[in-house]
Amino acid sequence: MERLQRRLDILYEDRLDGRIDGSKYDEKAREIAADQHRIRTKMRESQVASVPAQQAVNFMALLSKGADLFASQSASERRKLVRVVLGEAKWKGGELRMSFRSPFEELRLSNCATITNNNRLEEPGGSFDVWRRG
Repeated sequence: MERLQRRLDILYEDRLDGRIDGSKYDEKAREIAADQHRIRTKMRESQVASVPAQQAVNFMALLSKGADLFASQSASERRKLVRVVLGEAKWKGGELRMSFRSPFEELRLSNCATITNNNRLEEPGGSFDVWRRG
């Protein structure tokens, strides 16, 4: 953004000093403004989408202690937690059916995949591919 702003400033000075005509200035100024808009949009998107690393680590640590913390909470605190985690819960055919809110659903799916892969490793001759860079 600073580089683009410097370019725009230099372009303006060139126009004032008569080194470029008005149409060339307008064309280049529009290009620079479009680049600035594109970069601002990317910056906003990355700020919204990113979670600071320490916050993510703290969240995972809290989740790993979830069952113990839940057991020690009062009934009202348990209800609050359930409302945060569960998207929907209902009885169907004598079974409790639940859906989780994001990111808890993603964590559930990840845990299911881990359990499945660990069970495959424990089978006689069991193995699975671990994909890594390089």
